[in-house]
Amino acid sequence: MGIGYLQMKDDDEPDDLTMETGLDCACCTQEVEASEEAVFLQIVQAQSINEKIEYYPVLKDSDGDYQFSPLFVHLDGCWEDVQEGIHEKIEDTPPVEDAYSLLPCTSCGSGIREWEYFALGQHGEFHCSPHTPGHAPVYAFVPWGGKDEKRIHTCLACIAKISEDTLDDWDDVSQIGECAFCTHARCWRDPSCSCFCHMEPPHEE
Repeated sequence: MGIGYLQMKDDDEPDDLTMETGLDCACCTQEVEASEEAVFLQIVQAQSINEKIEYYPVLKDSDGDYQFSPLFVHLDGCWEDVQEGIHEKIEDTPPVEDAYSLLPCTSCGSGIREWEYFALGQHGEFHCSPHTPGHAPVYAFVPWGGKDEKRIHTCLACIAKISEDTLDDWDDVSQIGECAFCTHARCWRDPSCSCFCHMEPPHEE
């Protein structure tokens, strides 16, 4: 799963070339420097193929861009705040068990089905790319690989619980445009849900 390169400005000072990425942490809003470890978060769907889970970013049909902006969070401190925020809000809520689930939410343990939206988090760091257009340093975020790779799966219900507190860039994330109540109820699994958020507005005469 490719992650785009970050090109530095030609007029940056030498010390800055090894540090600045131009990306802000979605939690503290401070810049994520190239020397810092980070968590890359994106809204994806998953499918099991030959007993291997494949991930697909959720894209807009019109231009192929991300439907929900990917986020970077500092691994030290900020990511701990994100996780603590989730745990505080779900500590008295049992996981939603589901026999058709593909994988569990890392935070609450609830099941996530194939093709349902969720946040995929990957720990990693920025590497300097060998490709340097215009002789300007370019950085690429590289997830830690191998058997020690840490992948975080966060269900939509958990995202909804923390979006206003720590990840407000994702306050519009939903499966089918449902309200917050229906997100927690996973109403897209139940065709009988009659919540107003699924009903078409009346046509004006």
